[in-house]
Amino acid sequence: MVNIGFLANHLGLRGSEIALYDYAYYNQTILKNKSFIFYDKMNDNNDEQVIEKFKKEFEVVIGIHFFEFDDYVLKHNIQILYSIKSGEDDGILSTNAKNIIHCVFNCSEKHGEVYSAISKSVLHYNDNIPIIPHIVSLPYHEEDMRNELNIPVNATVFGRHGGKEQFNIPFVHEVVYDIAKENPNIYFLFVNTDKFCKDLPNIIYLDAIVDLNLKRKFINTCDAMIWARTDGETFGLAIAEFSICNKPVIATNLCDSKEHVNILKNKGLWYYNRENLIDMINMLTTMDKKVLKEKNWNAYSEYTPENVMKIFHKVAIEPFNL
Repeated sequence: MVNIGFLANHLGLRGSEIALYDYAYYNQTILKNKSFIFYDKMNDNNDEQVIEKFKKEFEVVIGIHFFEFDDYVLKHNIQILYSIKSGEDDGILSTNAKNIIHCVFNCSEKHGEVYSAISKSVLHYNDNIPIIPHIVSLPYHEEDMRNELNIPVNATVFGRHGGKEQFNIPFVHEVVYDIAKENPNIYFLFVNTDKFCKDLPNIIYLDAIVDLNLKRKFINTCDAMIWARTDGETFGLAIAEFSICNKPVIATNLCDSKEHVNILKNKGLWYYNRENLIDMINMLTTMDKKVLKEKNWNAYSEYTPENVMKIFHKVAIEPFNL
């Protein structure tokens, strides 16, 4: 059994912290190692719900001052320290354990014993950098929120979750409002999303969802995902979660990072302008619901815990013969 520390800048609501939780959880349940969680307790992006989620699962979850992290590495006999971060060399390296650096946005400043990326879409990626993709996994059930949100069974629902400020393409905001205003039986359901238009009864905003069963319930409520992020995705965990629930994803490739494009391919519904987006929404609204559900929209079936943890073991543990 290997003691692996998982070091986060903060424990918040973003995909990187979801990914860290998954690696740490399956490190214990699949690889049979011990996971220790460390995070910067002074970071304003810490979320108490998320911290409690970690504490329910892991024996050691410690908020620390970052300058003292290596003391905890030594105290808990950590053999490998995994850090998920933007990718720049921030000087946070253990002298008491092997360092696994996992880059989300930029892999131009190599440091640590293993310097890896979440995908080939990370800036400055090259073929010498190993990839550890994210795990995509949600519990299965068939419950939804339509009754509690007073959404009719026959309504068409487009949903979205992710970074609060990252549903940010202006013409998409306009299309959502215009369609909702003219079509009371088309609903838009936004989780953890900044409000961007006047109130309408069929544009509904919900707080961030941490519980995985509740997240599945939200996605089950939707007929499709609508995505609008100007800087794109170096992986796209929110997109992936809709996709594994067999929901079509309406998205664009007019963005900076395009890993969602690389993975979704022809399973994505791609818009390029206002008119094209309206066509996509109308197409899904008029499509027979049974036909919609029977179509295979899942582009992330290979990103299971079992598959990804094999990669994690090969990249992050195997080189050290522990």
